Amino acid sequence: MAKQEYKDYIVNGNFDYENYLKFGKRYFGAVMVLVFAVLFFVIFSIMSLENVFNEIQAAFTASIGTFEGLFLGLLRNHKEEIMIILVIAIAASYVATLLSLNMLKLIGAVFIWILTILTTAFSIFMMYLAKDYLTGENMVYGYLLILLAVLPPVVLLFFWKRLKIASRLINLTADLVMKNKRIFWNGIVFGLLYLVLTIGIGAIYIDNFITLTNQTPEEIIIQWQTTDFSQNTFVVVMTFLYLFLVQISYNYYYGAVVHQAHAFYRNVKEGNTDGFKVVNRRMRALVTYAVFSAILYLITWTLKQMAKKSKDTEKLSKLGIQIVFKKKLLPGIINQKSMSQRIANWAIKMLEKLWMLINFFTLPAIVIENKGAPSAIKQSVQYVGSNAVDVFIRKTAIRHVFRFTTVILLILSAFMGAMVGLWFMNYFEITPMTAIIVFASLFCLFAGIPAWIMSKNLDVVYVTFLYCYILDEDLKKQGIGPIPSKFFGTLDIRDGKVDKMNRRRKAIASVGIFFGFVAVICCTYATYLLLMGNTIMTHNETQFHIWLEGISYATGYGVVSFIFATVFCAIGRRKYVIISTVICICVALFAVLYINYWRPDISPWIAWEPNTLKWFKILILSLECVVVGSFAIGAVIEIYLLSTDLDVMANQELVKKLESKSIAGEVRTESNKA
Repeated sequence: MAKQEYKDYIVNGNFDYENYLKFGKRYFGAVMVLVFAVLFFVIFSIMSLENVFNEIQAAFTASIGTFEGLFLGLLRNHKEEIMIILVIAIAASYVATLLSLNMLKLIGAVFIWILTILTTAFSIFMMYLAKDYLTGENMVYGYLLILLAVLPPVVLLFFWKRLKIASRLINLTADLVMKNKRIFWNGIVFGLLYLVLTIGIGAIYIDNFITLTNQTPEEIIIQWQTTDFSQNTFVVVMTFLYLFLVQISYNYYYGAVVHQAHAFYRNVKEGNTDGFKVVNRRMRALVTYAVFSAILYLITWTLKQMAKKSKDTEKLSKLGIQIVFKKKLLPGIINQKSMSQRIANWAIKMLEKLWMLINFFTLPAIVIENKGAPSAIKQSVQYVGSNAVDVFIRKTAIRHVFRFTTVILLILSAFMGAMVGLWFMNYFEITPMTAIIVFASLFCLFAGIPAWIMSKNLDVVYVTFLYCYILDEDLKKQGIGPIPSKFFGTLDIRDGKVDKMNRRRKAIASVGIFFGFVAVICCTYATYLLLMGNTIMTHNETQFHIWLEGISYATGYGVVSFIFATVFCAIGRRKYVIISTVICICVALFAVLYINYWRPDISPWIAWEPNTLKWFKILILSLECVVVGSFAIGAVIEIYLLSTDLDVMANQELVKKLESKSIAGEVRTESNKA
């Protein structure tokens, strides 16, 4: 029986998904190797953790007791508030993730073009500056500068079609990451495993090399910075196991993500556990690939440890630590290295980047095509070489777009944290500025987990989609087609739903948007009243309550108008206006409740100090700005959708006609041959 290949599952324009799930086989030997590696690492990690814990307990008993007392006291005194803050932080991270992914889906493609055009303009400017360096002793630097600066203009002028492909792929990437929640949980599991493994190897290093008893923090840091961990064979073996287990964890869980992206790209219905069914049948290749990666990273780790032997390291480290501890910060001196160290570190980084570039498509090749590790690496090298422009776009423009999306997530979370901090400042008896800084930092730190997971998911899914596209082009050259692909489906950013606006729905949606603008006017009037308040007014109880009622009623009328806007826009099927109005309603209601029930000194009435009034204004003004801004964004998106003629049905019909012509041409060719 002939060996099955990936192309055998593409039949008459359909993808045989049910049989594809049986592609490959389970490897008992690879699983047993993995089990023994895990047991070996876990046993020695636990032993080292126990030793380190006992040493820490003996060395820092007083400090630990003080910390436990403060921590437990904080939990006892504010357990209800802490639980509420925790729930709000989780909800804020989730909402911020959805908002940032929606933004990526809507404007990610446009952002690529803007970023590329700006980079091109900057590069042309750099080439203009380089002309001054084309003579004399700086001639080499001038030509090098021109060589680097010419890349973005060349990509824009000669490879604009590749940018169109990247625009489509980034749209699909945001769509999948937003829809498929299992991808997020895969990232969480890998993150937890990575944390546990890192704690284990850290304990092994400390247990074997670092002395904690009778040592100052400064001396402990110097030990860590200057000790060569590679001098012990057992530690080297455990480091290899650590690197291997990290790589196999990544390959396994993100291999499942690769399959989920592949199933989405092929437009097939995927089961909840199908991703793990597939990677279980690729276990030998995944283990082999993890071994190759672990060997490479062990070499780079050994080189880094050897670089610590520089005679200047201890002196510079000690000097830097002393400066930091005395709070006389001189940036960079703690990490200052000799020339030999810098060269070694540069070579190590280049080695790691070269390995990552070579293996750009290795994991998709293993998971999707069931290739062995050597064949997958060879396929990756071939695809990277023949599609260097696509890889360059991914490493530059796409990377910046994903980073920008992550930054937006963190900014949104920090803003929500600042609002919550102003809400809870009285409970914790802290100043408004302290509340804003502490809670914004806390929420931003809390959102760092989904931000890290989202960035990894976006990267893996995009690379998978790019691999699928390149694979399809390769299969077409072999005469295989038509090939089922989501790439040639709808380009409509509204999830591909046909939404022909008839006159009735259009009129209803227009009424909803009108109510939304009425609500914006109410909130704007509330903002005007808010800004009219002054300290003198707050010392007169009657005027003070009239002022607060005016702000509250104006915002409340805005809530009512937003409710009507939501109802009418729901009937008119205006998705993004609905999302924005729901956000507006929630934020405006929070403002009304804060004014009437949660404001400072609510009972008995006390005249406000200037500082109290200032922070009250900042909080309410921020909430009103969120309300107006949210509706404005939703309205702009819907106006863009209505003004752009995205005829989904016509697009699908065009694809069908092209495919039918292709099939008809193939039939005629075969008939002529006969």
